Amino acid sequence: MAAILLVENKNKGQNLFTKIVKNAKGTGEVPAGKVAWEETVRQILKELIREINGPGIYEHIMNKVERLLIAIVLEEEKGNQVKVAHRLGINRNTLRRKIKELAIVSRVVAE
Repeated sequence: MAAILLVENKNKGQNLFTKIVKNAKGTGEVPAGKVAWEETVRQILKELIREINGPGIYEHIMNKVERLLIAIVLEEEKGNQVKVAHRLGINRNTLRRKIKELAIVSRVVAE
């Protein structure tokens, strides 16, 4: 989830992640790898919930997570939508629809 914030606002995401890392044990800075990802996600979600006014928090956050997840798997599979759909456990047509709806632009670079 930290990557979601980093994609949208590098400074804010980085500051939030640093705050989570520092607060993980209460004192001092803890290496990022030592922080449980669940706690990181929890803190980021709490921050997002405070920022989002009105209804639609669930849809807003789930769209962000889904968009990032699909983009990352697309990168990992070098744009192969058949493999991406298989890894995500969804139909290829569903994947294509989501890519279009969520305006996902793959950052796949030819090797």
